[in-house]
Amino acid sequence: MPPPNIAQMELARHLDAGETVFLERELTFVMARVIQKDYPQLEAMLILPIDRSASPADRTILWREFDATGLAKIVANYASDLPRVDVFGEEHNVPIRSLGASYGFSVQDVREAAKTGRSLEQRKATAARTAIEQLKNRIGFNGDSTHGLLGLFTTPNTNDVTAGTASASPNGTAWSSASGKTPDEILEDLTNLQDSVRNATNGVHRATHLVIPANSFAFIKNTPRASGSDKSILTWFKDQNPGIEIMDAFSFQVVTNLPSGASGSDSVAMAYVKDPDLLAFAIPMAFTQHPPESRNLEFIVNVEERVGGLIVWKPLTISFMEGV
Repeated sequence: MPPPNIAQMELARHLDAGETVFLERELTFVMARVIQKDYPQLEAMLILPIDRSASPADRTILWREFDATGLAKIVANYASDLPRVDVFGEEHNVPIRSLGASYGFSVQDVREAAKTGRSLEQRKATAARTAIEQLKNRIGFNGDSTHGLLGLFTTPNTNDVTAGTASASPNGTAWSSASGKTPDEILEDLTNLQDSVRNATNGVHRATHLVIPANSFAFIKNTPRASGSDKSILTWFKDQNPGIEIMDAFSFQVVTNLPSGASGSDSVAMAYVKDPDLLAFAIPMAFTQHPPESRNLEFIVNVEERVGGLIVWKPLTISFMEGV
């Protein structure tokens, strides 16, 4: 018979053989159940492309941005003065950080469960997974300046698009009846926001997705494009711009201190190119539960996920419009 491994010896310190087998079987079941569960993604992970190309062992993610210089010209036969072109690159890197939490069961929990045949409480494992997902969502939007991670709202050099002011009193900018804004004025905002990516990149990129604050989205979804029209503002805009995808987000209703816009708290709409070659949230290691360890009269399961925050290779492919 092969000798017991260290984990088994640790588990057996406070339990008899039957209870040890029960704990190993139950923890295996609980851990697998949490990983396989249909877990509802929070908004950041729905909006942002995911990149898993880095290794869990990596400490940083490094990439090189290349650009070319020089122009061709028409030359004469036997010309010896052909113009020179060249390529230069700049290195960038971001750190990879571990997100951690843990859950545990007391020795007495295990004894009672083994005696009665009931399962160990899965909600503890689910709570640990929830804590990791919520932290990842916050980093996806706001980054973590202490640990050098960027998020969507803290990425520099994005485009700032000014929302139009209503021509009628009270001359607001919000997409709502209270601001005095007409459907035509809202449609002008939507068009300017969508076109901003194309204009900023000199036609190289076009926005593929719009993200709109949930309240504003509900208003343009339910407000007719014009008096007597059977189409809403949203439907009419989609008809005029086939291929654009539009989603609503509660996280965009109150955004603080965008680096590209005015400081303060405001609702924000965004146009961007959802392409992992242009921006991506780095997850080098997916949610992982480590083997249980015996600690005093408790069995602890540590959970971990490794992230590099949001990496934006082309910030001009993101535009924000505040005050909508």
